[in-house]
Amino acid sequence: MSAKQSKNDISWETLFKEENIINQIQRDGFFKISSAKINEQREARLMTKFDHAIKLPKIFRENGFTIQPISRGEYIIGAFESYFQLTKKSSADVIYCELPPHIETLAPTDIYSESSAILCAFLSSMIDDVLGEKTDFTVLGRMSTGTFDYQIRDTKTGENHKITVSNSQCEIDGGLKAKVNLHS
Repeated sequence: MSAKQSKNDISWETLFKEENIINQIQRDGFFKISSAKINEQREARLMTKFDHAIKLPKIFRENGFTIQPISRGEYIIGAFESYFQLTKKSSADVIYCELPPHIETLAPTDIYSESSAILCAFLSSMIDDVLGEKTDFTVLGRMSTGTFDYQIRDTKTGENHKITVSNSQCEIDGGLKAKVNLHS
C-alpha cells in the first residue's frame, strides 16, 4: 500500500479484488455493483462521484474504467467514454462581463461555490453571449431522473452500451431555455 493512495484508492482496490471486477468487465463489458457492497468499504457517495477524469481512483484510471449510476442503489463500471476533453483556444479574445449594479449578494471577487459562479455567469449575461441568444434560468438542484435509456461508447471496443437508468438521483448545475419573442 503506497503512502500516496487515497481512501478511495484503497477501498476500490479491495472491491476490485473481492469482486473480480476486471475479469467480469473483460467478459461482459461491464460490472454492476450495489451501494450496499460499496458501503462495506467506504460510503458510496464518497466513492462514486468523480466530476473530472483526474479524480477517478487509480485502479479506474489504470484500466480505463469509469462508473455510472443506474439507480439510487446501483452503479455500472466499464470502459465508458464518460468524460469529454475540452480544447483550449489560446487565441480567443477575452470579453469582460460585469454583474448588474443592483446585484449585491454576489461579488465577482468572492466566488465561493459552483452555484455562485453559474449565477454570476448568468446574471452578467456571459451565458447569453456564449450561446448567442437571451436565456432564462429554468432549473437547478437535486432531483430524481425518472427512467430513461442512453447509449455510451466503450473506449476499448468502440461499440455502444445501452444503459437504463431508473430513478437515480441527479444534480443539475443549471438549465437554460432560450427566450421566445412572441411579438416578432
